[in-house]
Amino acid sequence: MWLHVFFFIFFINTFVHPSCVRDDQRQKNWEEKLTKAILCSNIREPPNKNLTTVVAHFRLKTFNYEEDEELFYTYNWIFFRWTDPRLKWNPVDYDGINQIIVHPMDIWTPIRHVKNLKSIDEDTDNFSFSLFCQISSDGTVSCIPRVLQATVCTTNLKNWPYDVQNCTFIFGFGRGGKNDVFLTFNSTRGISALGAEYGNGWDIVNFESREIHNKNTELHLTYIVERRALGLVCMIVIPAVIIIVLTMTSLFLDVRDNNRLYFLVFSLLSHFYFLQAISENLPHHGPDTPRILIFIRSSIFVTVTAILLTLILKTLRKNTVSPPLWVIITTDYVSKNCLRYLIFVTYQDETNDFSENTANRNWSYFVSIVNAIFIYSFFVTYQILFIQYIPKPWTALT
Repeated sequence: MWLHVFFFIFFINTFVHPSCVRDDQRQKNWEEKLTKAILCSNIREPPNKNLTTVVAHFRLKTFNYEEDEELFYTYNWIFFRWTDPRLKWNPVDYDGINQIIVHPMDIWTPIRHVKNLKSIDEDTDNFSFSLFCQISSDGTVSCIPRVLQATVCTTNLKNWPYDVQNCTFIFGFGRGGKNDVFLTFNSTRGISALGAEYGNGWDIVNFESREIHNKNTELHLTYIVERRALGLVCMIVIPAVIIIVLTMTSLFLDVRDNNRLYFLVFSLLSHFYFLQAISENLPHHGPDTPRILIFIRSSIFVTVTAILLTLILKTLRKNTVSPPLWVIITTDYVSKNCLRYLIFVTYQDETNDFSENTANRNWSYFVSIVNAIFIYSFFVTYQILFIQYIPKPWTALT
C-alpha cells in the first residue's frame, strides 16, 4: 500500500510539473477574458443586415425508411459556417489564442431559423445544441448541430422488388423569410455519408443536393434508396424465369406426347402459385402496378396459347383427310429450300402405319412448321417481356 502511494507521489512530482498547471490556468484565464470581451455586446442580430452568407454541409449518420407509413428518417450532423465581423480579435492581445468554443445560444446563429419545410412533425425536426460552436480570430464561426428529420416518400413499386424511392428534404426559413441570410452549399455536393448509406433493408444508392434561389433560399436534399431484394429475387423472379424456360422447353416435345401437355399445365399452375407468393410479399401501398405482375400476366397468356396450340396441333397430326391445297404448297415450299433448316422438330417420319399415308405426312410436316413458327414467336415475345418487365437493380438501369 505504502509502496503504491510512494510511486504515485513520485509520478506527480516528476511528470506533472507545477509550471504545466500554471500554464493551463493561465490559458483558461485568457480564454475567459476573450470570451467576455467578444460577447459583451448584443450580438443576437445577424452580423450583416444586408446579407449574411451561411455555408451548409450535411453529413448523414443514420437513416431509416418505414415503408408501411412511407416515412423516411435521417439523423444528420449539419455543418454551418459563416463570418461575423463582430467576433474578430487580435490573437496577440490574448496570449496568441486563435480559437475559442462558445455555446450557440450566446451568439447569433442561423440554426434556430432554418427549418425543414417538408417536416411532417416538429418533434422530428429539432436541432440539438449539445455541440458547441467554434469561433476563429478572423470572425469565422462554425457550428455542428445534430438533427433528426423526417419526410414523406411517395412509394414507387414499378420496379419491385428492386424498387427505388426518391425522398427529398427542403430546408429554408419558412413563412416570413429571412432575406438577410443567404444559405448555400458553396459549390460543393452538400451531402456526405461516410459509410452510413446502408440501413435496415434499404441502401442509399445515390444522393444529391441543389439550391433554389427565389425570394428565399431553399436547400434541397434528395436521397435515392433501394430495397435489398436478394431474398425476394430468389423467391419470385428466379422461379418465374424457370417456369418460362419450362414453357419454352415443352414446345420441343412431340405434340402427341402427353408429357408436353402435362408440362404446360404444370407451368400454368406455377404461374398462379407465384402470383400468390407475390401477393404475400408485395407492399400493399403505392399507386403503380409492379412490372413483375405484368410480366407474369403476359406469360400466363403465352402459356395458355401454348396449351391451345398443343391441342390443335395434336388433332391435326392425327388427321388422315387430304389437306387443303395451300397446306400442300406450304409444306412443299418449306421442304425444298433452306427454310427447312429452321424447323427444330419435324414429324414427317412416321411409324409403319403411316409410312405410305401421304396425307398424314403432309399434316405432320405442316404441324412441324406451325410449331416452329410459334417457338420463334414465343421466344421473341419472352425476350421483349424480359427486357421490359423483369425488375433490374438501380445500378443496372443507370
